[in-house]
Amino acid sequence: MKFFLEKLVNLYTSLSERDRNAAKLLLLCFPALIYFAVIQPLYHSYQQSRLDFESSQALLKWMLDNQENVAPQKKQSENFTAGNDLIQTLSISADTMAISFDRIQPQGDHSVRFWIQEIAFDKLVMWLSAINKQGLSIETISIDRTLNSGIVSVQCSLQRIHP
Repeated sequence: MKFFLEKLVNLYTSLSERDRNAAKLLLLCFPALIYFAVIQPLYHSYQQSRLDFESSQALLKWMLDNQENVAPQKKQSENFTAGNDLIQTLSISADTMAISFDRIQPQGDHSVRFWIQEIAFDKLVMWLSAINKQGLSIETISIDRTLNSGIVSVQCSLQRIHP
């Protein structure tokens, strides 16, 4: 360590007066640079994470406190099965897989018909499987291939599965 300090002092004394002043200025600014470039961003990130954590804890507590109030409302909403609710369920599940309908039409309160001109067959099968798990079943389906390999057009009627 002593050798390193002697070498550093020798280097400093060999500098011109102008370079010594620049080195002094750099030495004075170095702690500020460390503070503003490292310590302050880390501390800000820590504070923000702590606030997010506390907010999440408060939300969880509120959700657990109101769990009893939500359960009866959920049962009431399950009883509402109008055509618009079915279309909404269908649209939300399609949006999650980036599927867009060319046409969608309700057929009574428990059934809906839709048309998709171009969709990858594998994507269609995965989506139909997912909506089946949401309580919808295929009533009728017509799948036609297109000029593009693996791409199909589909017309389908879905109905809500009754327990």
